Amino acid sequence: MRLRLITLAAMLLAMPAYAEIQRDYRHPWEKEIGYAAAVRHGDTLYVSGVVGQGATMAEQMADCYRKIGEILTAHGLNSRAVVKETIYTRDIEAVKAAIAVRKLFYTGDAYPAATWVQVDRLFNASDDIEIEVQVAFLSEIQ
Repeated sequence: MRLRLITLAAMLLAMPAYAEIQRDYRHPWEKEIGYAAAVRHGDTLYVSGVVGQGATMAEQMADCYRKIGEILTAHGLNSRAVVKETIYTRDIEAVKAAIAVRKLFYTGDAYPAATWVQVDRLFNASDDIEIEVQVAFLSEIQ
């Protein structure tokens, strides 16, 4: 009997813990469309694609990173915690030309894994860039 209890206890301890899912809705229309600006699951924050406003790609990119920064700050994080970034753009050459704007966001050369993809269009036809990130909640970010 004792061996069975020890075995059962070991099995229960070995089972994965299920983390709570927290959704961050930043605008009322997000629920109408069917998404959240950010979702936290365990030690990961998933930030939905953020679009930027501006006359040039550099201005739009800076606005994207400003908005992402606001989301990170609201969760007690900064750009050093970003582990994965995906950029969707209608003009990859303009993104490459504005790389300095991106580098300003990622301080201290703490760049994430990244993928940049050129697409025909984004959700809003007038948008030229959309950036999404995945972020780690860690006790110490290096």
